[in-house]
Amino acid sequence: MSTPKIGPDTIIPERAPHLWVPLRFFLGGLLSLAALLITAYQKAPLLAHDYLHNAATLAVTHLFTLGLGGMVVMGALYQMVPVLLYSTLFSERLANIHLAVHGIGLTLMVTGFRRWNTILIATGGGLVLTGALLFACNLGLTFRKAERWNWHGAFMPVAVLFYIATLIWGFVLALNQRYGFIGEVEGAALTGHLTLGFLGWFSLMIVSAGLKLVPMFAPAKTLPPRLVAATGGGLAAGVLAILAGLWLGRPLLWAGYVLSAAALLTYTGLIGYTYLHRRTGPLDFSIRFSLTAAGCLVPPILALPWAPREWQAGLTFLFVLGFIGGTILGMLLRIIPFMVWLHRFRNREHKQEKVPFLHELFQPRFAWTALLTWFPAVLLISLGVALEQGLLITAGAIIGMIGLAAYGWALRQILHHVKPGTPALFPGRK
Repeated sequence: MSTPKIGPDTIIPERAPHLWVPLRFFLGGLLSLAALLITAYQKAPLLAHDYLHNAATLAVTHLFTLGLGGMVVMGALYQMVPVLLYSTLFSERLANIHLAVHGIGLTLMVTGFRRWNTILIATGGGLVLTGALLFACNLGLTFRKAERWNWHGAFMPVAVLFYIATLIWGFVLALNQRYGFIGEVEGAALTGHLTLGFLGWFSLMIVSAGLKLVPMFAPAKTLPPRLVAATGGGLAAGVLAILAGLWLGRPLLWAGYVLSAAALLTYTGLIGYTYLHRRTGPLDFSIRFSLTAAGCLVPPILALPWAPREWQAGLTFLFVLGFIGGTILGMLLRIIPFMVWLHRFRNREHKQEKVPFLHELFQPRFAWTALLTWFPAVLLISLGVALEQGLLITAGAIIGMIGLAAYGWALRQILHHVKPGTPALFPGRK
């Protein structure tokens, strides 16, 4: 068989690792989201009052950053880097070891936060950092084997470096909780940690991957590489300027904020442009999630620097759960069906069997339920934090759990989708 022609926009699914390598990360991330919503339901009064350093806030934050967000993004990188850069994952076994180390570390860390046990926090943080170094080594060797580059792939190693820096910074802060060599963690130390994680790691990954995937899923024309380069480059430069400005002065800090805000608003505009210029036909659920998530990005960007402290916390929840979380949940509704579809039907033995479309792998009502509950839940939680109303947080957590249950049922249908003569991933029927 002749080698396919490779261009900057070519997707080579055959280069992806085995289905279960990224899928285990995805499922682990969704379990972390369930734990996050349960914790928010149980500890709503703590999230509404004195939220900065209490156990509930730290548990919820890390269940998102290291759980839902971290595990899903890492799984996506294991899946996407070989496909986008025409490489092969260096080691699937190393990826599975990374998952085990990361999962144990996250469990210990969250348990430590809930019990305020600094030894468990530091131990869990050390394991998470160890797993991240395995992750960086595995991807670094995978990047090294890349046979072609594009701007989407070029920003991914930059995001991984921001991720490693976030964890090192966080590990130092965890040790400080035990030994107090920094003192009270406020101001620059905490802002730097959040900037590296939310802007450098998550947002840069969303920009680099989203500007590739959203036009594919819409479907629409590929975005010009110079726009991708300007958006991702502006965000990365903005993060570095913010970090420098935390210690060198407010002018540099504001310059970094303006750069980051401009890059994220540009991303929002490009998502809207893709929607307006897509081909006619039903709108994919991943695009519905991405559009709504992009809308959650605008209020924090415009109001965060000038809002009162309580509203800054609420806007941060809107940014994290609405923009980052909503984008992740939407992308999974397309990525997982595509992975399962390839696994089931690409090399099927019964050539006469009808091959389903991706949207036929699950019933739309469950995706609609997830879409129409997740963002109202996020809004209620964000308002509850901003207004210091625990009842709003409780209501948002309950609605979020209902949506997550529907989302999980849709994924169950995808994973159990069996056609006659086709082996299933799991025993049982649809």
